[in-house]
Amino acid sequence: AQSSSAEKKRVRRAQTLRPHIYKKLDAARALSDEKKYAEAIEALNAVEKIKRNSYEQAMTHNMFAYVYFNQEDYKNAIGAYKNVVATKNIPESLEQTTLYSLAKLYLIQEDYKNALAELNKWFAKVEKPNAEAFILRAQMQFQLEKYQQALPDVKKASAMTKEQGNQPKENWLLLERAV
Repeated sequence: AQSSSAEKKRVRRAQTLRPHIYKKLDAARALSDEKKYAEAIEALNAVEKIKRNSYEQAMTHNMFAYVYFNQEDYKNAIGAYKNVVATKNIPESLEQTTLYSLAKLYLIQEDYKNALAELNKWFAKVEKPNAEAFILRAQMQFQLEKYQQALPDVKKASAMTKEQGNQPKENWLLLERAV
């Protein structure tokens, strides 16, 4: 009997970061932390020349984003994070954190439309979004004057917080009143 295509469904194998690649990425991180940004970028450009699996490629892009973010070069950080997401077969957790980071970077730049688009991609991937994510989305919608969409998110965040026995933050209540 022949197996159906459904039975042949590929399982996403977890790729790993090999020690020599990890060491090079960690060295670039250390340079960035010492504010030696040009040297960090140079180190990462050297890593780019090494044959790497898709996870190692994604982590290299992720480190580029880290270095650019540290020097407040948000445009290049966004480009690097987009390269992470574009890499095939990356772990879902990496994709989720990258989408959230992209949303926040666009928000920093007051590009609310792209911020909301990236955050909505994140919402589509996450099982249990937290209250902070709902507030973040409400703030973006508020900035885009999408008040009808903002209100349910503010209420959801407040309800989630109250369920945990906490009080919603004052700025959440101010946002709800403004909406």
